[in-house]
Amino acid sequence: MQNKQLHFVVVGGGATGVEYFGELTDFLRDVTSKERKGAYASLFLFTKITLIHGGDESLPQFDKPLRTQAMESLKDRGIIIKLNTRVAQVESPTLVKIFKKDLSPELLDEINCGIIAWAAGTAPVPLTELLLEKLPMKSPIQGSYHCIPVNPWLRVIGYQPRMLFALGDAAVIVSQDDSQVEQNYILPQTAQVTAQ
Repeated sequence: MQNKQLHFVVVGGGATGVEYFGELTDFLRDVTSKERKGAYASLFLFTKITLIHGGDESLPQFDKPLRTQAMESLKDRGIIIKLNTRVAQVESPTLVKIFKKDLSPELLDEINCGIIAWAAGTAPVPLTELLLEKLPMKSPIQGSYHCIPVNPWLRVIGYQPRMLFALGDAAVIVSQDDSQVEQNYILPQTAQVTAQ
């Protein structure tokens, strides 16, 4: 049971996925390390991290020496790396099905885990687009940001008060009069922000 709950899976080996892995491994090392007297040192042997990436190498947008160094660093940290694979199904919040990259129907592996972090692609998910289309009141920022407009309390603007909330990169906080984007609230989509 502990093995499953402490198995972290990150889908996507681009900059966001690798950066998040770095943050996650640092955090786990701090809280499970006997040398650092981590609060959960007894869980060290149960923690596991798996990276699933569709390409031949992680960080495809970087030069070859940087990609090689990044892969070596990940392996040194004990991360399991699955390249040339794709996640075709997330059966539940804790079960991932992995297939070959070439869209073949052959199931390569099933991973039971505690947390799945999706870092594959930056396009809005279909649910976000659907919600944007269904909102009764259109916000002037919807077209340019492809995000759901929310007020500072994360309530969706244009919907019944206190009924629908949105947060994360699917949402953008607009000003009190619901017309101006608050630039201070548009956060970069990086691993540090996600982890915080």
